[in-house]
Amino acid sequence: MFRSNRIFASALTISIGVPLALTGCSTSTPQGDIFAPVPDPDTAAGISSCIVGDWALDATDYEDKAQAYFDGKGLVVDYVTVIGTSTMRFTSNGKMSSHFDETVTVALHATSEIVPLSFRDAYTSAADWKAGDAANTIEFSHWQTTPDPSVTTDPDAITLPPIDYSATPTLSLTCDAHSLTLTVPDAPFAPKWIRQ
Repeated sequence: MFRSNRIFASALTISIGVPLALTGCSTSTPQGDIFAPVPDPDTAAGISSCIVGDWALDATDYEDKAQAYFDGKGLVVDYVTVIGTSTMRFTSNGKMSSHFDETVTVALHATSEIVPLSFRDAYTSAADWKAGDAANTIEFSHWQTTPDPSVTTDPDAITLPPIDYSATPTLSLTCDAHSLTLTVPDAPFAPKWIRQ
C-alpha cells in the first residue's frame, strides 16, 4: 500500500502541487462594486490595474477541477477537499506576497476500501511581479519561500513541494473585477482566485 501511496502522490504532485502554484484554499464571496469597470488585461496597464489587490482561492472550483482531472486520468477518487486559509496580495509597486496553510485530502479507492490521503503545507512566499511582454501574461522574479515555523508536520508524511516560480517565471492569466486565474505552462488545470 505504501508503494501505491507513493505512486498516487506523484500524480497528486502534478495535479495539485503544480496548480497550487499561487493557490490557497478559502472560499469567499466577491466584494466591492459589481458594476466597477473591468480593466482590459490585454495591455500591461490593464493587467496592473486588474491584478492589484487581495485574492483567495475559490476552493469549490479547485476541488471540482481536481476531481475532473483525476477522473480523466482514470484514477478512482471518491472526493477531493481543500481546507485551510491562504491569501495572495499584489501591490501596485510590483510586489507579491502570499501565505499558504492548507490541507488537501484525496479519498483514493484502493481495492474494496477508501483511503483518504492528506497533505498539509504551510509557508509564506514573496516575489516581484510585472506584466509580461506577451498579452495576458505576468512575470515573477526574486521568488522566495519560507516554511511557517509555527506549523509542525509529520516528517514521514507525503508532502507537496512548496511553490517556486524561479524556474517558471511567466504565467498566463485572465482577470476581471472579481476573479483571477493564473495558468502554469503544462499544468492540468488553472485554479480560480476570488477578489477580497
